[in-house]
Amino acid sequence: MGITNLLLVSLLALIVRCRCKNACVSPLLLTPFLDTGNIKAALELSEVKDPDGVIPKSYSGFLTTDRKARNHLFFWFFPSLNDTKAPLMIWLNGGPTISSMFGLFYENGPIRTITHTNGSISYERRPVSWADPFSMLYIDNPVGTGFSYSETNNSKTTQDGYSEELYLFIKQFYLMFPVYYTRELYIGGQSYAGKYVPAFAHQIHTRILEGTSKIPLTGIYLGGPYFDPLIQSAEFCEFFYSFGAISHTRLMRCKEDVTKLTSMSSEDMDKLSYETLMNMAFPWVTGKWNNNYVTSIDPDYSSVHYLMNAEAIKGMVHSCGRPFLVINEANSVEKFKSDLFKSTKGKLADILEKYKVLLYTGEYDGLITSPMVEAALMTTPWSRLEEYSKSVRTLWTVKDQLRGFYSQVGHFCRVVIRKSGHQTPHDQPESSLDMMVDFVRHGCIQP
Repeated sequence: MGITNLLLVSLLALIVRCRCKNACVSPLLLTPFLDTGNIKAALELSEVKDPDGVIPKSYSGFLTTDRKARNHLFFWFFPSLNDTKAPLMIWLNGGPTISSMFGLFYENGPIRTITHTNGSISYERRPVSWADPFSMLYIDNPVGTGFSYSETNNSKTTQDGYSEELYLFIKQFYLMFPVYYTRELYIGGQSYAGKYVPAFAHQIHTRILEGTSKIPLTGIYLGGPYFDPLIQSAEFCEFFYSFGAISHTRLMRCKEDVTKLTSMSSEDMDKLSYETLMNMAFPWVTGKWNNNYVTSIDPDYSSVHYLMNAEAIKGMVHSCGRPFLVINEANSVEKFKSDLFKSTKGKLADILEKYKVLLYTGEYDGLITSPMVEAALMTTPWSRLEEYSKSVRTLWTVKDQLRGFYSQVGHFCRVVIRKSGHQTPHDQPESSLDMMVDFVRHGCIQP
């Protein structure tokens, strides 16, 4: 690198450092530093420094994933608190357009929101966190979600589009943190991430086969995944009828609604709004939000939204000047209409042949129910499908306490966690973490 370029990079680093220390002005774009080989500046500038010492050592900022469109993905990375050689775990929330900061604060990250008696919201350390045994990388995906943004309003809402941007993101991440080339990589998430994760993993898998990537993909994990929509939607209604939440009359009406959807042509679907299609796929059959029949507590999106919009937090995570939406329904969801009913089971089948796969659901998840997941698995074209279809569930017990049920076929692990809903890690933190540790170390639950 020439002296002029070195001076320019040093000056830019100084400007950014002064900006974030004194005033929240603009987001920290790290790609220019990586382009010039200034990894040290990228690491120094992206480090999150909490004056209260609650947030553990971590890094955050934006990586540019489409230079022409000027698209930038936001991330927050927590190296493992307990293991310097821990695997790298990527977490993606679904929605679509639900920020992965929700997963961080509400489900499995090292910090969580806390609402005080006076109504104010702050954060504290989570006693049971996936960032203890694993290095956790949370990405606001796709562009238009959370802090991630496009300067040209060019968000990618197809499997090819968002998986390509995720691949370009992870290549840059490894430039910043090359030590993770020697660690296992697991990609996962929940719900609509049943689209993101197989598509992203398949991008890496394809590059590995081509000989153009050395990313150490080891496996994927999916929680309550929406990966084969039309097959899954056909099984939606039975869950509520099975434990008496709806009458037989309501069951028949629900099935009629879903049948209309599954028999609809793509041309007819194009005439309907995203919201209408979603209401047909997930009828609100009981008058209660479907994602959790364990408690009456709804997911706390508002606290995460409030906290991440606080100027002090924006300064710490280097998202200065950017608005944060924990769910970006108003501007982005309608763009996903063409992707909504596209399946990823073909890509999942390829992943099942070569990599470790964990698929878990909450026992009382009424949004993506276990029967919905099983229906999709029964039509996923992988070589051990018949073996899986004949497998039986094993009781998962710890100290005579029933935690759930599991099956294992080869390197595929299927788990149902008791007393949990759609946000399984939030509802059952100990069971969820133990499941993940067993999956990484042994491939599935260890009796």
